[in-house]
Amino acid sequence: MLMGLAAVLILQAVALFYDRNVLADMTIKPYWAMSQPEDAYDFVVLGSSRAQSNVDIATLEKKWDMRGINLGISDGSPLEQYLIFEFFLRRQKRVKFLFLAVDDDGLTPQAYANVFSFYAYLPLLKDPVAFESVREFAGKRAYAWKYVPFLKYAEFNSKTGLINLFNIITGKKPRRDEKGSYLRDVPFREVPPERFRLRRDLMLQRCFEKILDLARSRNIKVIAFYPPEMAAFRKNRPNWDEMMTFYRLRFKNLGIPFYFFETAGPYSSRDFYFDPRHLNKKGALAFTEELGAAVGREMAG
Repeated sequence: MLMGLAAVLILQAVALFYDRNVLADMTIKPYWAMSQPEDAYDFVVLGSSRAQSNVDIATLEKKWDMRGINLGISDGSPLEQYLIFEFFLRRQKRVKFLFLAVDDDGLTPQAYANVFSFYAYLPLLKDPVAFESVREFAGKRAYAWKYVPFLKYAEFNSKTGLINLFNIITGKKPRRDEKGSYLRDVPFREVPPERFRLRRDLMLQRCFEKILDLARSRNIKVIAFYPPEMAAFRKNRPNWDEMMTFYRLRFKNLGIPFYFFETAGPYSSRDFYFDPRHLNKKGALAFTEELGAAVGREMAG
């Protein structure tokens, strides 16, 4: 019995050690966002991988004479976006603008490999916001992970815990740049898109609204935009227009400017993309210049 108790105590100690130390793994973007210097930024770009790979923060900083950060997250649903924004803002009081990139399939669970990579938030279950998000997604198991911490690392040992310590010890570097953008200078590759109807999942739409509410509560001006994509991609979304109407009406009702970037001109050429939905470095730099010019008047307003 004593040996069993000792084993439990050792496992609990290991779990607590993980909780305290895995957050130093800067390859995990939410941990990187939480580690940023206090009150260091004026604007934030938020969204999925299309925000991360399509917007060059350094270009916008030079154009606007402000300091910014790209919190776009690969395969990032509105739930992931809300959490990274929430935790980032806890150390940032001077943020004035949120540039929110939306996707036609952003509220459709089928569009994601993982709607929520909740294992990244397992070390943070003592935080009420992180816990409620994990509990809503994973159910009652979240209580076991919170109160018996070694269970979460035993169940997700290939996702969190030891792998993070390995990244820290070996000095593994993230692929994104110091501003959080990930511009990819690679040739175009054809990725056949999956054909499905878009829909508004209730949980994802609630998280989308939480982002807007959080910005409003901090007096942060939201400017929404839809990045360019190859026109052929839209043929695989039979109700694409319906989803665009939803975004346009929602932003209009909230008084949020919404910039829609067409696929015409250079954005019709695969020379600007590394796949049908993501701009390559050449395309991202050109688009960032256009985005910066288009929303300039919002910055002064």
